[in-house]
Formats: sequence, structure tokens, C-alpha cells
Amino acid sequence: MRDALLRLAFLMLVACSLNVAAGPVWKKGVTLPVVVEGSACNSASDKIGMSSSNVVLSCQSSVWLGQTKIRPSQIVYGAFVCTAGQTTYAACPAGTTLMSGTLVTNNGGATSIYPQSQAIGNGWNGTILSTGGCWQAQALCLPQR
Repeated sequence: MRDALLRLAFLMLVACSLNVAAGPVWKKGVTLPVVVEGSACNSASDKIGMSSSNVVLSCQSSVWLGQTKIRPSQIVYGAFVCTAGQTTYAACPAGTTLMSGTLVTNNGGATSIYPQSQAIGNGWNGTILSTGGCWQAQALCLPQR
């Protein structure tokens, strides 16, 4: 994690010092190599480059890559179920992928109830094993790449 943060800080410093109007050249006159995102690079010697559209790229695992974009997450809720044998299902919508899920109760006193839960398809499923509390499936969904 420390190395990733240092690399990000370095790339931000480089991006701030670029003379974008003049193309892929640092203000001190050092020219960055123009590279193609997704093409091969040498992780041992290649560190940063510039695309033809002035996007800073770095050599990561022998491939020229741009910054990773943060994808917004979405939490989807199933119905509350309160009777033994009932199931609750939280389905991730089209265009998203299930990352994780859980069951939550609406009454804090239901600690002796042990529902079963698991990923099924592109959602989270829970089955109530005995009566004594109400439960709801929740799924964490991310947009597909």
C-alpha cells in the first residue's frame, strides 16, 4: 500500500509539472516518452510515459497503464422476512457485479437466530432458520468494467 501511495504521489507531482500546452515535455525540458496505453513496458527501467493525448501513464506489471478510476458502489436491499424458511434476496442491477453481501436484523435482540446467507447469482440470499427476528439481505454492487 505504501508503494502504491508513493507512486501515486509521484505521478501527481509529474502531472502538475507538465507543460501540457507544449505536449509531453516537463518544464525543465526533459521529454517523456510517448507510449501507448496497454502496450508492453519494462518494469525495471520504464517508470512513466505520456500518451499522445497528454495522459500520464506508468509502467505497472510490464504494461503501460493510466490511473485507476474509482467506481461508485451501490447497496441493494432485499425484503425483510420474519418467518422460518423464508428467504430474502438482494439482486444487483444489470450492469453491476456483486462484491459482497450480508444479512441485517431490524431488532437488536435477535442474536440467537442464525440465518444462512450466501452469494447466489449476482445477488445475496438469506434463509431464516427459525422464527424470532426479521432479517434483510443487503448486497454491495459495483459497476462492471
